[in-house]
Amino acid sequence: MAGLGAVKESKGLYLSLAGGYVWNRKAESNDPNFATQEYTTSEGVKTRQGARYADLTGMVKEVEFRTHDKYGESINVVFDADGEIYIISISTNNRYSQDMMKALLVMDLEKNVFIKPYDFTDKANKRVQGISFRQDGEKLNIRNNDAPNKESEWFGTASKKEMKRFFEDLSDWFVAEVEEKVIPQLGTPEPKAEKAGLGSASADEKEESTDVVGETPAKEKAPAKTKEPIEKKVSPIAMKKALKLYIAENYGEETLPKLSKEDLVTWYNLALQEEELPFQDSTEVAGDDLDSELASLLSK
Repeated sequence: MAGLGAVKESKGLYLSLAGGYVWNRKAESNDPNFATQEYTTSEGVKTRQGARYADLTGMVKEVEFRTHDKYGESINVVFDADGEIYIISISTNNRYSQDMMKALLVMDLEKNVFIKPYDFTDKANKRVQGISFRQDGEKLNIRNNDAPNKESEWFGTASKKEMKRFFEDLSDWFVAEVEEKVIPQLGTPEPKAEKAGLGSASADEKEESTDVVGETPAKEKAPAKTKEPIEKKVSPIAMKKALKLYIAENYGEETLPKLSKEDLVTWYNLALQEEELPFQDSTEVAGDDLDSELASLLSK
């Protein structure tokens, strides 16, 4: 696309999803698609800016999960749009990432896919956020009936700590499914016919949400206990999942705190050796995202 070349990374142009749009945060103010958008956080009103687009069409070429010491886990999805490479990076603790993983599990990976994020307040004053996907002109049904879920009554009585653990486990479930079923399939097929690239953004465009998080919780098996040292093939996400199970079995109400890469490896090795984990005084995570996620589920 004209005007994007100056801000390309070595592997492609990194994009983010926020506020119902696709953003190139590195774009300069003279970019024809440059825009600003105010949003509210627990710290007050902030402003994001960059080149803003309504949608992206391309073929998925690569999926990678990464762990950053400061920003935590993210999913990077590489799209080839008629030879232009775009990398959408989303935190796994994010509604957009869950929709992206759901779609990866059901889409045809040998065809272009149209993606359009949305984020708006409905008539009942509830926030509706996610991604709409289309292939071959048809909207994808990204519902996954195998994903863990709880009855609506459970959400009415569960504590924030219990809900936080549920949503973390749900995210880990989708990550594991994508790692097992999607990443091994990815190759380099030629894009099929459909105009690819970034779509210009319109502030009036909105999409209705039709996704529902799974149905029945899948019973997870506890990781096999072994005295062997950590292997290189164990990913940070796999270590985190094993630690959560180990903590649930041995520490009651404790939850896995936010850890650096080095501490994550240390804790994982301690769990393998069935040693005590060095818990500090835990702090409750801000509940804004949790409340939004709960409201979304209960509104279905």
